[in-house]
Amino acid sequence: MVIAPIMVSSDATHLTNFGSASLWPIYLYLGSQSKYTHAKPMSFAAHHLAYVPKVNFKTKSQLSY
Repeated sequence: MVIAPIMVSSDATHLTNFGSASLWPIYLYLGSQSKYTHAKPMSFAAHHLAYVPKVNFKTKSQLSY
């Protein structure tokens, strides 16, 4: 049996130079890699899983009926 540690991360990414369009990409890393390897963008250590759209929640006081 083999156990592989998995790390999942996400951060906001702006899609345009103007406006506020953004998405949250979700990345997967194998935890057994060296931190020096997975910190380098050109090592291709991150595996892209999905994009999550930004959701704005409104409270009851912000809703207009």
